[in-house]
Amino acid sequence: ACAGKTSDPNDRIPILNSDQQEAQQALVNFFQLLHDGKYQEASELYSGSYEWLISSNPDLAPTDLAGLLERGCTQNGLMCLEALSAENLLTASSSKTIFQVEFKLEDGSLFVLGPCCGADETEMPPVSQFPYRVVEREDGSWGVDELPPFVP
Repeated sequence: ACAGKTSDPNDRIPILNSDQQEAQQALVNFFQLLHDGKYQEASELYSGSYEWLISSNPDLAPTDLAGLLERGCTQNGLMCLEALSAENLLTASSSKTIFQVEFKLEDGSLFVLGPCCGADETEMPPVSQFPYRVVEREDGSWGVDELPPFVP
């Protein structure tokens, strides 16, 4: 009588509809392509702003999207890691979904972004989960709106 109800861990995993599944796959593929150095293919899945990459790389043409992503991953401090998990956090509309992403380091451990720039953990607590917005484009494909985590 005192025993609690046992819960199936699968009860907590949200079921994704087909649009959410497509959005999630685009997100996971984007990070995998960046990790693998396939910047041209990754640029086709990125729908966000290149403004920061353009200003950080004035020697590259603003239209060289693959080159900007490569520079971001290899020289500008973007952590182009594989996704460890990508869980649906919020479906804002039928054309916009937000996922909570965790990344893995090369050894398979969880990536944790610690404090930077002289701050301590109280001022800037470590972060291991990052929100990413994925939007449906006019052609029906899905695009990722944010760049990977940045480490100065």
